[in-house]
Order: sequence, then C-alpha cells, then structure tokens
Amino acid sequence: MAMLAFFNNLALRFTPAGYVFPFCVDSSLTLSDDAAAAKFRVPPLAAAATSAALFAAFMAMHSLLARPRTKRFLAAKLGVPETAERSLYCLQSVALLTTAMAAWAPVDAPVIWDAPPWARPLVWAAHAAALAFLLTAPLDSADLMGLRRATGRGGGGVGAGGADGAAAAHAGEPPLLVTRGHYALVRHPMQTGTVAALLTHPRMTAGHLALVAALSAYSFAATLLLEEADLAAVFGEQWACYAEATPALVPRLRLCPARGGAKAKAQ
Repeated sequence: MAMLAFFNNLALRFTPAGYVFPFCVDSSLTLSDDAAAAKFRVPPLAAAATSAALFAAFMAMHSLLARPRTKRFLAAKLGVPETAERSLYCLQSVALLTTAMAAWAPVDAPVIWDAPPWARPLVWAAHAAALAFLLTAPLDSADLMGLRRATGRGGGGVGAGGADGAAAAHAGEPPLLVTRGHYALVRHPMQTGTVAALLTHPRMTAGHLALVAALSAYSFAATLLLEEADLAAVFGEQWACYAEATPALVPRLRLCPARGGAKAKAQ
C-alpha cells in the first residue's frame, strides 16, 4: 500500500494522506506548481545517484536474501531459525524500501506524457483494472509475512517460491504447485499486475518513468532468472510442463484447465 501511495502521489492529491505517508514520486502534479515543487528540487545528477543507490540496495537485498543458499548460510553462520527467516526478510525489505522512498529526489522535468482530460478516466480505469488483477491474485498474507512459521501453524516448508510464490508448501507436506486462477493465465501474476499498475498513470515525469523502468526490469529479471530456477529445482518436470504451457508475464486469452490447490507464499 505504501508503494501505491508513493507512485500515485497520494499525499499531493489528498492532503490528509500526507500525515500518514508523506512520500511521493513527483514533487508536484502540474508543471505550474512551482511553489510546491521548489523545496524538493535538487541537482538532477545528485538526485539520480542517490535514488539509484538506495533502490539498488533494496533490489539486491530483496533477491539475495530470498535465495536458498543465503538462507542456509544465515542459518548455519548466524543461527537464524527457519521459523523467523521469512519475517526477518519482510522486515528488512520494508525498511529498505521505505528508506528508498523517503530519500527519493523527484525529477519532474521533462514530462514524458500527460494525457488530455478526455483520456484520463480511461487511464485511471486501466490502472484500477491492473490493481484489481494484482490484489485478487491468490496470496496467503499470513504465510507471506512469515506469521504461520513463527506461530508454528505451518507454511513455507520449502524455500521454493520467489517474487510471487507460485508454490505452496506446508510443514511436513510436499510443496504444491498452484496453477489455478490467475496462475492459469500467467506464471507470475503479481509481477504482471504490479508493472501494469505502475505504467498506467495519466502523467509520467522523467523520474517517475525511470523508476518504473528500473523496478520493472528488476522484477522481470529476478523472477525469470532467479525465482524460476528455484521453482524448477523444487518441482522438476511438473514445473517444466507448466512453464511450457503458461506464459510468464503476458496473460493468455484462453484459460487452461485448473490444477493445483490452495496457495501459500514461500520465499
């Protein structure tokens, strides 16, 4: 939700929201809003370097700490228990991402596109559709945050999933590959919904677009190169058949037969 507020400039659009989450990707909503933007202005190169370093740190740690080899190292060298690793992973991700958003230096010029008034409702409708697709993807929030492991209620028996956790695993049970619902359309619906939501904005500044492009490239690369390797190692031929029949990111028009069962997030 914090990322949605950040990319949608919620604090600029709805002043009370700024008391809860004051950070925005842009410093103003219009080119003429010089007074509001003045206090945010920094040299473009300094803004780009600072913001790139912080978001690069988030992306690196987000992928590195999700790898099975890293988990084994943390367990062996630092004594991090398996029941706590997912919760600690989520905490560091939230801390790094919040720091990156708080330190973000907006680059409002040039404006890459600015939809005319008649087109804005259409763009916002596409944005809402992307959010609906993202938020209705099968997701066990308690398992995602590591609460099931920490409370001894199962979840995360195998470190198979990655950015969208296409695997469901429970303590003492074999992992389950989920291919129903959104996963019958694409292998990584959370990435698809997130990138679509990030791109569907009626006004896109240079800084906004650069950040969307960087996060999209990272999301796709981490998913296709790292997460899918982990899933292939866990599910073997079952994953190979699913990956051959189902596109990675662009939804198919025809649903394939539903398979699999309930979904739970695994790292």
